[in-house]
Amino acid sequence: MKRRRRTTGIALAVVLGVAPCSVAFAQTAATTMTQREIDINGQSLSHPYSFVHDGTTYMPIWYVMQALKNLGISATWNGLTHQWAITGPTSVTPQGIAANGLTGIDVNGVRVENAPTLVRADPTTGVYTTFMPIWYIMQAMSYINLTSTWANGIWNLTEAPAGTGSSSQTGNGSSASGSTTATTPNSPLTIDGQVVPTVALANAATNDSGFWRRASESFYVSAQTNNPATTGIGTPLLQVQPNQTLYLFAYTNGTDVVDQNTSWYVNSLDATITPGASEWTMGNNNRQIAKADFVASAPGIYTIQAKYNGVYSVPLVITVGQSRLSSTPFTLPTKYTGVLSLPMGLPAAPQSTHAGLTYLKGAAAGGWIPISGATTRPLSSITVLLYNNRNKTQSFWDYRLPVVHGVFSGLVRSPFTGSVLVTLFPNFLKTVTVSDQTGTGYTVPNSSYSVNVSGPAPTVLRAALLSSTQGDYNMSPEFNAIAATLLENSPSINTAVEAISNYVSESILYNKAELQSATNYYYQDNLSALNSGSGVCQDYASLTASLLQSVGIPTEFLGGLANSAWTTPNALSKNPLDAHAWVQAWNGTSWILLDPTWNGGDQAVNSMISDEFVTNTVSFNDTHVLVPSSSNGLIQ
Repeated sequence: MKRRRRTTGIALAVVLGVAPCSVAFAQTAATTMTQREIDINGQSLSHPYSFVHDGTTYMPIWYVMQALKNLGISATWNGLTHQWAITGPTSVTPQGIAANGLTGIDVNGVRVENAPTLVRADPTTGVYTTFMPIWYIMQAMSYINLTSTWANGIWNLTEAPAGTGSSSQTGNGSSASGSTTATTPNSPLTIDGQVVPTVALANAATNDSGFWRRASESFYVSAQTNNPATTGIGTPLLQVQPNQTLYLFAYTNGTDVVDQNTSWYVNSLDATITPGASEWTMGNNNRQIAKADFVASAPGIYTIQAKYNGVYSVPLVITVGQSRLSSTPFTLPTKYTGVLSLPMGLPAAPQSTHAGLTYLKGAAAGGWIPISGATTRPLSSITVLLYNNRNKTQSFWDYRLPVVHGVFSGLVRSPFTGSVLVTLFPNFLKTVTVSDQTGTGYTVPNSSYSVNVSGPAPTVLRAALLSSTQGDYNMSPEFNAIAATLLENSPSINTAVEAISNYVSESILYNKAELQSATNYYYQDNLSALNSGSGVCQDYASLTASLLQSVGIPTEFLGGLANSAWTTPNALSKNPLDAHAWVQAWNGTSWILLDPTWNGGDQAVNSMISDEFVTNTVSFNDTHVLVPSSSNGLIQ
């Protein structure tokens, strides 16, 4: 995961995410089709082709109707009247709207949406079929007790509990949705069953969930501390204080954005945004971009959004005076990390000694494996490596336990069931680094034994909170202190997620020496990356995950390929420089994609941040491709 390919949004050939306004039913020339996925209750159902037009994803209605059929919901398509009729249970009475010549979506006989549609040939069958923006489809689902989420190219349908309405409202197919766990900034906030303390927001910000609901997928904002009219480098964003001017830019990668038609919004009266009056261009294509000046008079977390010709940008989150923000400490239940203290009174277990380690081979109980031993080696920690003996294609999982006075112990949660191989691995990250540099493979120690793990495996969300050797938040209380401050001072979960990701972008400078030479690359734990302020994409992603997990926000490490020159993801790329890492975080209703490496840009000083790779943006989809075997794998 050594690749960091991020240019500013200039080099990407994408289009402005305006609200769809195409003439209904028009057949257009063929464009690039990308396979997406439709899931029901998290299980894959189909992989239809889709395409991006005017900044939003169009999905084939036929496949959507097959998904509804699997849920027992009736839907019919009338090609003559261009009417899509859905009949299903609902706890709300849809408010009817007048027809306007576009495709009509009717729910239980009531017109609820007028949607643009395009006719394209389905690459799978060659048959021409009707495609509709995913945003309008998701709006329709909200009326029939279906929770519908769109993240990382996957549309997932989940039946809502009886008697409730769906809460998913996402803008133009964006994976970001309004938080359903907090409706006002100072109301009690619950994450993963625990109540997060509330603080009086220093900037008196209002809830910004509406910013996220109306956001498009291909309109972005960046902020920087250096005045672009000068040659100055700028000061670090982490040090931004009240009354300091930040310079904002609103841009797309396919169309001009001019000052005269651009409006700016911020969710607090303690900040002002002054629009620019002169022309600015960006990149080799000389696209026009809109500029504004931002000044906050009080410490706090601010959400900024631009609007151009009626289209809203992805929200940009800026933290001002972070060291002056108050926070009430709260503790994440230890069991969520996957590491517990070893209880007293465990059954006797066989003892083994290998390579300076003496350890007990204890039996697993309730999904937890007891680890205890001693070492004569000068170790400060030891890695517990778990491997699924039954499913050879499944990833390893690893935990780090402290070694104190030569002794280590703990209960670790196995993400696997059945026969699990346990290996006690000294100097694990160093060994991985050496194997990467030499290409000789891992030298696995012989301190291994198998245990049988019974009971259910952790759920996806619970597994997304487990710590790891690199993601060492179980051993780093600093992570919780940082993330708790950002979470408690944010007016919504989505904003907290971006604020934490931006914190990582602003804390680490990319280590170009590691990128340029494989022999300089090394794996490090997240606390080391934070303290050194240096790393590569693996470190950005894993540290972001650790910070989010430390306050109970499930986060998955994602590995794959990325290249800023792509306009279509190349899953077959063999270029090792395309290897990349990013994350997705759970906001209570859907996954939010984050690339803290690319949002930070290529800088000598972390003086600039963008939102181009926050949520399921067009830029994300065009330049990143997930490789499942690289996600949540050997190094988290």
